[in-house]
Amino acid sequence: MPVKPDITKNMVRAEINAQIEEYLTHGGAVANINKGVSGRLDPKQALPSHPFSQPKTPRTAVNEVISSIEARKKPQQVNKPPRKTKPQKEMLLDDFGEPLRWQWKDEPK
Repeated sequence: MPVKPDITKNMVRAEINAQIEEYLTHGGAVANINKGVSGRLDPKQALPSHPFSQPKTPRTAVNEVISSIEARKKPQQVNKPPRKTKPQKEMLLDDFGEPLRWQWKDEPK
């Protein structure tokens, strides 16, 4: 699989310059704007106030609503009966420690 060549800044710059030249040769024009000119209708008018400079507005507490939604998400816990243990196989030894037989024990050790 061939690897894509890396695009350098010089390549991007050359492509942008080519697009500008094509735009200008096909009748496009660029308007010159003097320094200090603003795009606002009345530049002497004060800038709009910052949105966070206004006083805080009171908020509505929604803790009860959130807790009721969370309660609906979780299913009700059902008390399960205790799990029955499986019988365990145990070696029965004689008085001298020799194995006699296997026996099943209901409670685990």
